[in-house]
Amino acid sequence: MKTKVCSTCKKRKKMDKFSKSKINKNGLTYNCKECRNKRVREIQRRPEVKAKRREYEKKNHDRILERYKKWYKGWYEENRNIISKKQKKWYKENRDIILERHRKWYKENKEKVKEYHKKNRKKIKEYCKEYYQKNKKECNKYRREYYQKNIESQRKYHREYWKKNKKQGLTSN
Repeated sequence: MKTKVCSTCKKRKKMDKFSKSKINKNGLTYNCKECRNKRVREIQRRPEVKAKRREYEKKNHDRILERYKKWYKGWYEENRNIISKKQKKWYKENRDIILERHRKWYKENKEKVKEYHKKNRKKIKEYCKEYYQKNKKECNKYRREYYQKNIESQRKYHREYWKKNKKQGLTSN
């Protein structure tokens, strides 16, 4: 394999350790990627360069944001399956922590949740109906499984419900 000497660190390195350059005869930069990255990092750490970058980002915030959104959307579409697998794996590994965090948040924000449900009662009801229509089989399967797992508590609940409603005269006997 061909090698080349870096003009900065003076070490002989493989050709793939150098960036491409149309200016140079051999089509590669004079310094290796490692040395180039060090130099770029040093330059970017300078206060005047940081200030210039911040100023540019403030002036062009919308443009930068739009460009980033465009890039991210394309990247997300290309890597959707990988991202989904990683998220599922992470959720499985951290399920207890996530659920505990949700419970804690719910306890701290009960009023917000109640208020939200009051405001969006119709929207939530519509969503639930729509979801059930799209996922009837899964919903019914889940209900059956839940009932089978909790059959004793379900029977107890139903007995108490019928006793209560029989006393109130709501049953049709």
